[in-house]
Amino acid sequence: MLIEGHGPPDAGHRLAFRSPAAFARMRRGVDFLVSRGRAAEVVIVGASADAAAQLARIASERAGGSFGWYRFTLTRLAGTLASQALGSRGLTPAGPLPLEAICARIVHRLGREGLGRFAAIADRPGFLVLSRERSTSSAWPAHGPRSRRCGRGAGPRRLRRRARSGEHRRSGRGPADRDRDRESERARELVGKPIVLLDVPVRAELEGAFVRWLVDRSTDALVTLPLGTTARSRS
Repeated sequence: MLIEGHGPPDAGHRLAFRSPAAFARMRRGVDFLVSRGRAAEVVIVGASADAAAQLARIASERAGGSFGWYRFTLTRLAGTLASQALGSRGLTPAGPLPLEAICARIVHRLGREGLGRFAAIADRPGFLVLSRERSTSSAWPAHGPRSRRCGRGAGPRRLRRRARSGEHRRSGRGPADRDRDRESERARELVGKPIVLLDVPVRAELEGAFVRWLVDRSTDALVTLPLGTTARSRS
């Protein structure tokens, strides 16, 4: 459970700090890190990689150096924790760019004849982005009205079938898989360590559940939030 407050960031608490001023939220995160010590293992989750790095840099300058602070974004931490389980199934997390590359390859293989009514717009800018969004939307849980609209099969069925069939084409395990496994094991060891989540946006129900899971497993957590954040995002 998160306790909302403005007192000092003492150890052993789960605290939510809200402020309309970004510098105040950053300062609170710095106080949290410095009070834990520069050699303590602390997980920093930022809204972006740059935000997490900036928090660590400012706190490190104030502490006179640091060792043991691990920086993530929410999606990178989730992907790192899940990568070993996904790897055992022959799957790997993929961002928008590799998914667009897969769609480009599929569109090329299908040709104009295989794209049906979409052949007329296959060479238009944005078609691959649309194909990527539509081909993956039905493979993941939908949250919100926009996700439900995208998941109704509006995209080319053949493209979706080809995209999903490519999920299981990996064979064997190489050095990159072993490195990913070690990184995943290390990330799991960090679960339960002190954690600070700096202005991390929660846009989906699964993201909110993941944030709650992280905070519930840590006895020492700080979550900073802009003042206008809704009650649903804080829960």
